[in-house]
Amino acid sequence: MAVKARTASRSLGAVKPNKKIPSRQSEFNHLAEDIISNINVGIYIVQNRKFVYVSPLFEKLSGYSYADLAGTNPLDYLHPDDREMIRKKAIKLLKGKSSTPYEYRFTRKNGEEFLVLEMITSITYQGDRAALVSFMDITERKQMEEALRQSEEKYRTILENMQEGYFEVDLDGNITFCNNSMCRFLGYSQEEMIGINNRQLTDKKNAEKLFRAFNEVYQTGEPTKEFDWQIIRKDGTKRFIEASISLRKDSTGKSIGFQGITRDVTERKRNEEKILYMATHDTLTGLPNRLMFSQLINHAIQTAQRYQREFAVLFI
Repeated sequence: MAVKARTASRSLGAVKPNKKIPSRQSEFNHLAEDIISNINVGIYIVQNRKFVYVSPLFEKLSGYSYADLAGTNPLDYLHPDDREMIRKKAIKLLKGKSSTPYEYRFTRKNGEEFLVLEMITSITYQGDRAALVSFMDITERKQMEEALRQSEEKYRTILENMQEGYFEVDLDGNITFCNNSMCRFLGYSQEEMIGINNRQLTDKKNAEKLFRAFNEVYQTGEPTKEFDWQIIRKDGTKRFIEASISLRKDSTGKSIGFQGITRDVTERKRNEEKILYMATHDTLTGLPNRLMFSQLINHAIQTAQRYQREFAVLFI
């Protein structure tokens, strides 16, 4: 890449065009200036370790004018702890041994430091070898990334310490995340849980129940009210869990999976079953009592009416 000599006004070249028929060099100069003025990246050229060109945006970002920078070493404006690291990375890029942009701390003219993302490439400038550098202020982006990281860390900390189980699955039902409570309840480690399909953790009957619940959430976009199903732990024992499930979406609003909060309700289910048994069976003989007979006969009547069938009752 060849770039013409700089003028006092920071032009990349100055060839007086013919007023009637602009030269190709003049058109190139104007095009280069337009591009540099409109891209959201500062540009500077280094030759023999000295600034020989800076774009208007670079001046704005750094706070220095070209008069301040001309003839000085770019490394002088970096944070002292970053200079050697950046020097080595720049050499690798110029030699073609790397293609990765690097980050460092730059010191503005007013003494303020900000984070920079920079990329360097070798060019020819005024007939000699030089380095063309793109320079971008990423301070705000880094602050946003750090805020997001802290938010995610806080979110994960809450999930890991809550008593209820929490899980996330993709649209196919494969587990993508679960907290420690969920792992302890099921008897798996977190590494073992990732990738397991939720249908593998229950029997066929409950798997169908799960599918209907997840499908309803997907179709309506509304979270489920709490429902329970039987789950099979790693050791083969069965427990009951109660869960509420909602849809997960990405930043564009596209559905990407489900998330749910679960709790162990095995003891409650057993107590309910025990109470129901006691209510419908004789405590002495264990035989069905009059209440169960009434429930069964009512069910038989409803079934016969629905399907237009007859049935008989035998008293002994």
